[in-house]
Amino acid sequence: MKKLLSLLLLASLCLCLLPGCGMRDVPIVMEYSGLRLDEDVYEYWLCCYRAQFAYEETEGNLDRLAEIADINIRKTLVAAALFDSNGLQLDTAARDIINAAMDKLVENAGGTREELDKAAAAYGIDYDGLRLAITYEQKAQALYNYLYGTNGVLAPTDEQYETYYQATYARVKMVYISYVDFLTDEDGNRVWDPKNERYVYEAKTGTALSDQEKKAAAVRARLTSGLTEKDFDELIKTYDEDPATKGYPNGFYFSRELDYESYIPELTEKALSMKPGETGEVRSDYGVHILYALPCDKGAYAEKANADFFDGFTDRVGRYLYEETINSHLVEVTVYAEVKANTKYAEVEPNFDLYW
Repeated sequence: MKKLLSLLLLASLCLCLLPGCGMRDVPIVMEYSGLRLDEDVYEYWLCCYRAQFAYEETEGNLDRLAEIADINIRKTLVAAALFDSNGLQLDTAARDIINAAMDKLVENAGGTREELDKAAAAYGIDYDGLRLAITYEQKAQALYNYLYGTNGVLAPTDEQYETYYQATYARVKMVYISYVDFLTDEDGNRVWDPKNERYVYEAKTGTALSDQEKKAAAVRARLTSGLTEKDFDELIKTYDEDPATKGYPNGFYFSRELDYESYIPELTEKALSMKPGETGEVRSDYGVHILYALPCDKGAYAEKANADFFDGFTDRVGRYLYEETINSHLVEVTVYAEVKANTKYAEVEPNFDLYW
């Protein structure tokens, strides 16, 4: 993959992304393949990441967050340089996005470039620097589209799809014993509470709860050594209370890459920790979930019956391969340590307002 990109790096490199930007009197923090990252853009992006990570910050993890931010900034620089190196040009839609972003920033700052410069100074940047930063970002996105997007020149192969799937997914079948009574709508669907991120329910009590606990115990008693998938299917038929099970004859597929809004987060971690043939249990607010781990069946991502678990799968594989491509070039980035030392993550202002 890197070899293919290297063959594409034959075109002469434009040293910057904006007309006249070669005249910018701004120190260079880092550069890759002739493309420079100026100090003002670097500081601005650090400010953006400082805001993004604000709720994760503790006194002890600032260095780790700073490293993450710095790596991400290097990735954007590399991607923008590879975009130019491949002889690519931003299309009209991307240029319109840049122009609209700048117009929005000017408007939000008060309506003039001078007012934007004044507001942006808090983050070490001005109008020209902001336009440059947004252009880099658009070029990075355009490079992804060129390489791994729809009809991309490096579209993932069947082998790459399968490798990613096997590495990031787990497949299980489950018996669910409910310890609650769910509120349902007029169509019989469970009601989801987005504020609390859970289904609306009332907990079972007394005899009703005791009966459910006995069912769970009965299932556990049959989880003997040598249990087969066929044996577990019988337990599902007898005890399972999840109406969704019938819609997934191949089982449930879990991955950390997915947003299982309606699932219990602990299910994903439990499923991924199990080996085929093993059983496990998760106790949630809703009741007991008893799992039986299965091998990840080849090509499951292409099966219609499994579609709910693989929404956006193609794009995720492309993004993964894109990250691998960019990462392979990071060691080639030249960093000017003395300039970079002037801008420290822990000292910049979090940028909560100067976004496009």
